[in-house]
Amino acid sequence: MLIVRAGRIKITVITPDGHDVMLGFLGPGAVLGDLAAIDGAPRSTTATAVDTVEALGVPMLRFRDLLHSRPPIVHALMRFSAERLRAADRQRVEFAAYDVLGRVARRIDELAQSGTETDEGIEIDTGLSQEDLAAWTAASREAVSKALGAMRTLGWIETRRRVIVVRDRAALRRHAGL
Repeated sequence: MLIVRAGRIKITVITPDGHDVMLGFLGPGAVLGDLAAIDGAPRSTTATAVDTVEALGVPMLRFRDLLHSRPPIVHALMRFSAERLRAADRQRVEFAAYDVLGRVARRIDELAQSGTETDEGIEIDTGLSQEDLAAWTAASREAVSKALGAMRTLGWIETRRRVIVVRDRAALRRHAGL
């Protein structure tokens, strides 16, 4: 089990037909491998560092001992699991309710929460490619490229290689239904 202390990690799963689907983009405070440590089942996802990551590793047997001896850890883990379940539910609704532009706008807004305020807007050094965004929004890379182009034309964002500058977050959020 890992607890991320610094850095960013993308969580992906490979579909039966071989496509990567990005389930999330995690940063400091995230917990990984907890379910496999609890039930002993194989991990169902792949975690890939987007940049330099510092994490605290807890061996499975030690983690289980901690769960038995420290109830507050169990409660924290339950809260964390509930958050993940709610996020998964929101994502399923999002896939049904929003077009690609709306889904990409939602992901960019999510990334903007940890972006850096500059004179140009909110700079997001994502470390993500258009293919990663496509995998995260259940869309093709081409559809994501068109959505980003539309957002640039509308003046909502500016893009550079793996960097997005949010210039009009209010407009972005309106289209994302936020």
